[in-house]
Amino acid sequence: MLMHLLFLLSCSHLFILTNASSSTQPLCHEEESSALWQFKQSFSISEHASDDPSAYPKVASWKLQGESNDRCLWDGVECDEGTGHVIGLDLSSSLLYGSINSNSSLFRLAHLQRLHLADNDFNYSQIPSAIGNLSELRSLDLSFSLFNGQIPLEISMLTQLTSLDLSFNPLKLHKPGLGTLVQNLTRISELSLSNVSISSEVPNVLANLPSLTTILLKNCGLHGEFPIGIFHLPKLQFLSVRFNQNLTGYLPEFHQSGPIKILKLEGMSFSGKLPNSIGNLSSLSELDLSKCNFSGSLPASLSNLTQLTMLDLESNDFGGQIQSLSSLPQLTSLLLSANKFNQRTLPWIGKLEKLSELSLGDINLYGEIPVSLANLTQLTVLNLYSNHLSGQILSWLMNLTHLTYIQLMENQLQGPIPSLFFKLKNLEVLGLHSNNFSGTVNMDIFLKLKNLIALQLSGNNLSLHIGNNNYSINATLPKFELLGLDSCNLREFPYFLRFQDELKNYHHHPYILHNTSTSPLFSPSPPPCATDGTTKNNTNHQFTQHQDLPLSSSMAAIEPPSKATSSSHNIGDDDTAHCRIVQRSGPSHRRIWKQRHRRRPR
Repeated sequence: MLMHLLFLLSCSHLFILTNASSSTQPLCHEEESSALWQFKQSFSISEHASDDPSAYPKVASWKLQGESNDRCLWDGVECDEGTGHVIGLDLSSSLLYGSINSNSSLFRLAHLQRLHLADNDFNYSQIPSAIGNLSELRSLDLSFSLFNGQIPLEISMLTQLTSLDLSFNPLKLHKPGLGTLVQNLTRISELSLSNVSISSEVPNVLANLPSLTTILLKNCGLHGEFPIGIFHLPKLQFLSVRFNQNLTGYLPEFHQSGPIKILKLEGMSFSGKLPNSIGNLSSLSELDLSKCNFSGSLPASLSNLTQLTMLDLESNDFGGQIQSLSSLPQLTSLLLSANKFNQRTLPWIGKLEKLSELSLGDINLYGEIPVSLANLTQLTVLNLYSNHLSGQILSWLMNLTHLTYIQLMENQLQGPIPSLFFKLKNLEVLGLHSNNFSGTVNMDIFLKLKNLIALQLSGNNLSLHIGNNNYSINATLPKFELLGLDSCNLREFPYFLRFQDELKNYHHHPYILHNTSTSPLFSPSPPPCATDGTTKNNTNHQFTQHQDLPLSSSMAAIEPPSKATSSSHNIGDDDTAHCRIVQRSGPSHRRIWKQRHRRRPR
């Protein structure tokens, strides 16, 4: 306390000296220093308060004495070079835990232009109405910080705002609503309110804000018809209104050289056809129209989108032929599954050599697994489920060593299962069930894959050989979370299961045990895993289990990594890995809401 008083006295002395020789503002503003220090003192530091792995307590370096007593040199503080006023405060990912109220000293920093407090834990406090005191604010970021309750009307009075991010908080925007919030923000360019409960129609006023470059309104409970004028905003680059299932609309005719770079409409009730003018969006890099109600043929103009890196049209009603997309050399993700294409082969697919994710399930493919896939050496996800593929799995597939996810279920593949699967060291999910594979399979092939968490061999004509290994070293075995050995002619209980303590869904039939061991594994009661036909959710590996699926088909519900809602909270990419929960050890106040909506690095 004494040092604090001495600091203020020294600032006052400097104020007198500088005033004697100049009429300009003094460089030492004791009130701002005091306000910052009090703001710091109102919080505790908690290692559980921030999710960013690079988070650290920025305020820990703030000092009131010595060489570090200049608040303009404090970590996270920005001062105007001319006046010395504090104009920026960035304490994002600073491990701050506590509450903010309208009496906070923060609101005495009247010259603030940038306030970034994202990724802290403000303990479900409300955003104080005193935020309106900061009338000079240009940028306000309170995302991922556990603010709660109604967004205050006072934010609508911050007419200098160009960037507003309140996303991924348990907030609501009811009275006032979205229209009232933004109608005065005529300079706004970036608007991020994802996962805020809005539960209203999208106001037409958004289409009258010509500076908007970014609109992120994912999972806000929006409904009604989406204003078509928003697509024609002159500077709009990033638009994501995903997971608003009651929001209807259609795609307009796009102007030549439209500025949109990222367009995400997944999980909405949009319908109609893709306009041929979508090829005018020459800057488009990501297009996600999955899980909507689009229909008709894919326009040939898609091949004009040469900057495209991700194309996701899954789970719609598209039909007809898929025109060649070989002119899109930047594509890394091509997801076309679950449509009504009349497609027998895709001879051009091997030309997309940058692909890391390919999903072509349930689109009426015939013939053998295309050998041209051997060119896709960067492939991590291969999804060809529910087609009419025949022939054998050939050895070239084992050369795609980056593969983590292979789904070939429900085809007419036949012959033996190659023993070379052990070469795919990164493999996590392998679905081969409901085919015509035959012969004897040595389980050791799969037990060598240390990253394997899901294996489905059910519904084939296989005989599974379980080696005589004692598997005494638990650390050498994969940890299965889903294991399907239905109809694999097991003659004894798989002994390696004694170490499988993470199983969520184990199914095999017939349940024949030729062993008289008194081990609990061979007791009359079922093993400690699901054998009753039920399914369980698993948030660590994006298992989307469906109650109406038969157990032997439950593998179909495992989505590849990119299809589980996931994360970088980059501008234009408002996905968060809310399936990827970090198991924290620590106080019992661990934030379930925050775990469900994980922040990814910017």
